[in-house]
Amino acid sequence: MSFGSIKRASLCFALAWLVLCMSAQGQEPPPLNVAKLELLTKERATLQTVFKGFNRGSKESTYELSLRNVSKTAIHGPVYATIEELSPSSVKVKGADGVTTTGAPYFLVSKGDVAAEAQVLQTLVFSNPNNVRFTFKVQGYATPDEGGPPPEALSLEITHPGTLITVGSTPLPIEGTINDASATLTVNGAPVSHSGGTFQANVALQE
Repeated sequence: MSFGSIKRASLCFALAWLVLCMSAQGQEPPPLNVAKLELLTKERATLQTVFKGFNRGSKESTYELSLRNVSKTAIHGPVYATIEELSPSSVKVKGADGVTTTGAPYFLVSKGDVAAEAQVLQTLVFSNPNNVRFTFKVQGYATPDEGGPPPEALSLEITHPGTLITVGSTPLPIEGTINDASATLTVNGAPVSHSGGTFQANVALQE
């Protein structure tokens, strides 16, 4: 039994949404151990912050961070910037990519290498409920180049059904593969277990 055009479109949307949903459901990153990274000295890079303004509605202070490679060789990525010695305590970092093993918030300022004499920019947002003056320090870190391949990106593939044209019933059983054993998958908000790089689930289609 084949669906009409509306039902086929509904199925296509459901499967497309499923892949997007699952690809976004990676686990929270573990604390970043900066002891295993390369500390960026002033001979390698300069880090400067510029105040951009205060939003009275959201009570947020915004800065722009610029990291410039002042050396003649590329800085190996990923490249990180940590926010340290933030004072007073009423001011908090917002939107950080994670924290270090010592509890300092960090931002991923570049996933790849930063070329010689190149610059990357990063917006820093701070919750500042009382609009007070505050201080902080920014420290840059590069990933040591150990000569190995970069980590493999999360990859998902639907292997069943093999076509989006004919479907017999709902819920629709689907099968697929995933390349990250630590990733968390969800379908319509429900967790889906996977083992050995494969997973199975039933998806209820909307008429």
